[in-house]
Amino acid sequence: MASRNLDGCRVMKEAEQRLAFAQESEKRTQGQLEAAKTQLKVAKTQLEVDQNEVKKKKSFLEETREKLQVIDVDEDDDTESGDGKRTGEVKLSPNHGSGKKARTDSNMAAASQPSVVPASDTSNGEENVVEQIVVEGAGVSEVNGTYKRCQPSYHDFPFSLDKNVPVYSKSGSWKGNAAKFSIYRQLGYWWVTCGDQDSAGACCSTSTMRSLYGNSRSDTNLPPKNDWYVLTEGSIPSPQLKW
Repeated sequence: MASRNLDGCRVMKEAEQRLAFAQESEKRTQGQLEAAKTQLKVAKTQLEVDQNEVKKKKSFLEETREKLQVIDVDEDDDTESGDGKRTGEVKLSPNHGSGKKARTDSNMAAASQPSVVPASDTSNGEENVVEQIVVEGAGVSEVNGTYKRCQPSYHDFPFSLDKNVPVYSKSGSWKGNAAKFSIYRQLGYWWVTCGDQDSAGACCSTSTMRSLYGNSRSDTNLPPKNDWYVLTEGSIPSPQLKW
């Protein structure tokens, strides 16, 4: 009788251990499922951002094509010079007078400017006086830290930034190399990027620039405090900004 009870207790203990193992496995699988859902949500959000960016670039391309005027050149009337050589006499078409050329030059200048989503007018607002921003909670820990307002240089940003919008940066490291992390707005999108840094504190090359996080909000001249998307080199969770 005692032996039978002992066997029963052993079976019960084994069953409890198996149950605990199954529950732990279920918990782990549930965590993986939640992580997969989060990654799917991030991927869908990133897809939407990329699709919007493609639309903007296509729109900008079409605007540029419309603004640029091509001067028609008529080379049909070739003449021979005294030495027998043929000389092409270039003539502007009648519909391209001096006024047309002036408009062409004006349109070309306008076309060189990016199509930017207008930001709210904060020329006298409080948000223009923020000198530094603290980034916290980013999945890429190197992104976290204090960013100070800076004067962007062409060497660091050889592309058009949104006008009258501050740029923030900090020095740090990326995979053992000195790096410069920056927060800025371009074409109506906010970006958090980093690039390899030289001894002078400037970015070495745009080829080393990595896109970490992005935000499509363009109605403010300060970086959004939350709702950042994870980009190519970033990882969840997204950062939180404060000042």
